[in-house]
Amino acid sequence: MKHSIRILLLLSLCTAYTVQASILDNVRSLWDTNKEVVSKEQILTPNSTFRIENTKGNITIKTWKQNKLVVEAVKKGSPEAIAATDIETKYTEHGATVKTVHADSQNKCAVDYTILIPHTANITLAHTDQGNISIKNTDKPAKVQTYKGSIDCLNVTNSVHANTRYGNIRIHAKKLDKQHKVLAVSGRGNIKLELPPKTPVTLYAKAQKGKVTSDHPVTLAQRPMQITQKTMASLRRDIQGKIGTVEGVTIKLHTSSGNVKLVEA
Repeated sequence: MKHSIRILLLLSLCTAYTVQASILDNVRSLWDTNKEVVSKEQILTPNSTFRIENTKGNITIKTWKQNKLVVEAVKKGSPEAIAATDIETKYTEHGATVKTVHADSQNKCAVDYTILIPHTANITLAHTDQGNISIKNTDKPAKVQTYKGSIDCLNVTNSVHANTRYGNIRIHAKKLDKQHKVLAVSGRGNIKLELPPKTPVTLYAKAQKGKVTSDHPVTLAQRPMQITQKTMASLRRDIQGKIGTVEGVTIKLHTSSGNVKLVEA
């Protein structure tokens, strides 16, 4: 009997040791994540263009009043994946392009970008397959795309085109004029647009499996319809109309699964 008890105690100790070792291995693997920082700088001409293409990782873009591009790319992953990943840059008299290039498509590391661009630069494309994108204080048009991730465009004063398949979109407009256009499309996610009061708008907002709400008074476009429960419900999902009384910025917001909300900035 005593022998059996000793065996059970020994098995219990072995099991506990195995579990503890497994936990330590998991913790150690987190600490052993490898990183490599790549920094690049380049003088750009005023009103130049900027384009960045990433595959896995976040992109943060900020503007400043210098005509210089500053890029910091943090590569994270296994040593083999980091070694097989390159930050490719191309410069012309018209602007700059930054691209993540993987020599081994089966062994990719993540790359997080933090970028400073001139406030006069036109962001022709900021793209990542998987990751969040944040853009702040842009005076020029910006086109932003991610397949899986959220998009934040803050303090914009020009046209914005934002598209994500899985994620939320937030656009904070500091000022918009009638020649500008705002397009935001999400497959699965909410869309929030923050507009200054008294901004004239031509509005198209649709939430296929959600609802559209607005803190700004909207004059709905005339649409003949039967008064039924179905048509009344559709009014919460599909809004066309104007904010203000004069012609303004064209805004189109669409989500397949999520809500659309307009609030005062």
